[in-house]
Amino acid sequence: MIAQDRQQAVLTAVIAALTADAGLAGLVGKRIYDAAAAVPTTPCVTLKLVSATDASTADTEAQTLMFDIDVWDRYALATNISRPRAVMRHVRRILHMQPLSVTGCNLILLRCTSARGPFRDPDDVTLHGVVTVSALAGHETT
Repeated sequence: MIAQDRQQAVLTAVIAALTADAGLAGLVGKRIYDAAAAVPTTPCVTLKLVSATDASTADTEAQTLMFDIDVWDRYALATNISRPRAVMRHVRRILHMQPLSVTGCNLILLRCTSARGPFRDPDDVTLHGVVTVSALAGHETT
């Protein structure tokens, strides 16, 4: 079997879960995007698909999706990296091993597999951290 493409459904569910969390909203407001803004107001969160792999077996359709959830903030003198770290902590708390409602399929497993940063970007102004999330989605619902 070849799995149906579940990318948009899982992405929509992840954005909904992040947007609905009051703790994360206290740090980034509604600035959670599925594409990077040209000149974003920070702090903000962007999501991007890194890979989509068919994980079907002989009798079950499934797809493994990897997303990077990027956390962006501005560095200024006398500030530190505590705010982007707090945003990354909230992202992991909201998503890691949590059930999400996904339209059209069942989300079998959602894991935060790594977190990197935050680091100062080469522009010496931007702080950037990344949380990588793996989602196994399958078993269409009707």
